Amino acid sequence: IRKSKLFIIYILSSFISLILQLLFIKFNEIGLIKKYLNSLIGYNNFIVLIETVSFFLFFKELDLKKNNVESFWYKIITFFSSSTFGVYLIHEHPIISNLLWNKWLKVTEQISGNNTYILFSLDIIVIFIICVLIDKIRICLFRYISKTKIAKTVNKKFESFEKIYQKEEKHEET
Repeated sequence: IRKSKLFIIYILSSFISLILQLLFIKFNEIGLIKKYLNSLIGYNNFIVLIETVSFFLFFKELDLKKNNVESFWYKIITFFSSSTFGVYLIHEHPIISNLLWNKWLKVTEQISGNNTYILFSLDIIVIFIICVLIDKIRICLFRYISKTKIAKTVNKKFESFEKIYQKEEKHEET
């Protein structure tokens, strides 16, 4: 499938998800078919699967290096991609998640307003940027710590334990 088709599939499935979420909000107020719409807007529905696969394949097919020269977008994407798992771990930690959504952002209050999707979009962007910055600080700290004398000493100790363990394994095999 070509890149343009993958991107169109992604946009269409995102649009369908948005429409379903708006329907859920509308019918939730009325109390109709809540059970059925709820299963269509969760993370584990077929539309989200199509959305994520098409988005993944789009980036897989994207050529960000031209003549082995890294483009501007390549540098931006690699900068953020190295921290996405850290972003996930930070914002989904049970303590942080509760503080973030219920205390700091007060999401339940945002739902009732007219600017719900604008506020949610801004929330997501701000959370992502803050978590990326936190993860970049963590990466710098870990690089610094790994270069210190203490880290080298601990690493040597682990290597000596590993050698002892390997000798014991060989001894047990014979």
